[in-house]
Amino acid sequence: MQETKKTQSPMAWVLGQTGDHGGQYVLSVVLAIIGVAFSLAPYFVVIGIVQGLMDGVKDFSFYLSRCLIMAALWLGRVLFHALSTATSHKATFAVLGEIRKRCMEKLTRMPLGTVLEQSSGALKNTLIERIDSIETTLAHIVPEFTANLLIPVIITVYIFTIDWRMGLASLATVPLGMAFYIWMMAGSMKFYQATIDNTKALNDTAVEYIGGIQVIKAFGKTKSSYERFVKDAHAAANAFIGWMRASIIPFTFAMVVMPATMVSVLPIGGLLVKNGSLSPQDFVTVIILSVGGGWMLESLQEYTYRLFELMQ
Repeated sequence: MQETKKTQSPMAWVLGQTGDHGGQYVLSVVLAIIGVAFSLAPYFVVIGIVQGLMDGVKDFSFYLSRCLIMAALWLGRVLFHALSTATSHKATFAVLGEIRKRCMEKLTRMPLGTVLEQSSGALKNTLIERIDSIETTLAHIVPEFTANLLIPVIITVYIFTIDWRMGLASLATVPLGMAFYIWMMAGSMKFYQATIDNTKALNDTAVEYIGGIQVIKAFGKTKSSYERFVKDAHAAANAFIGWMRASIIPFTFAMVVMPATMVSVLPIGGLLVKNGSLSPQDFVTVIILSVGGGWMLESLQEYTYRLFELMQ
């Protein structure tokens, strides 16, 4: 009985290429989490300032000290984000170089006929563009997506500890935003494959046109050869434009709806405060934390879309 061969997902394959650089990526994720924590901490300082205003505190030094703390926290956020990005990029460039070396070594072991069957444009697309596309995943998605995913979870759990009704209110826009994302991604495979095919055709034509330019001029075929190049260039551009045109409406709604937590938090929280079942201080705390969580969701949306492209 034959064993079925397990197919490895693109994301698992990419992470498997990190090799000896796994420790650097772990360090990058830790630094990114610390940086995001520094960016989240000022929201709690703001909560203290607002509560001081509500309690009638008039000491100027009280507010000045907290503003200086927020400035220090923001500088910490910038520092740790820079350290995380530098660490992940250093590891990623080393990984990309190793992948290209392995690809070239494999080419030397392949039969010459098999290599010649591949067009120069296809080889260029694989060795340059396709490998370069891994950089976004390893250098940005791995550390930043992990860190930015952790913080909204912490914020949501904290809001639920304040009031479970406000916790549900802060999540009310998430299902609707996800519905728009599902709508956008439903037909993405067709458009993605079209961009791959048309980009490959353009690479083939470009390499052939540049490599044979002297022969083309000698035989007076400049116009006809250039028309083919222009045609493939327009086809490649229109493949991306068509994909963006089909995605722009659901993508825009997803970007607008999902982080708009105030749409549900403000009216529900206002009714609870009016009925006396939620204190004004807790209401202000939830508002500020929901704004912070919405900001994190905006950054998560971009990384989610990039991750989806990789999974194709």
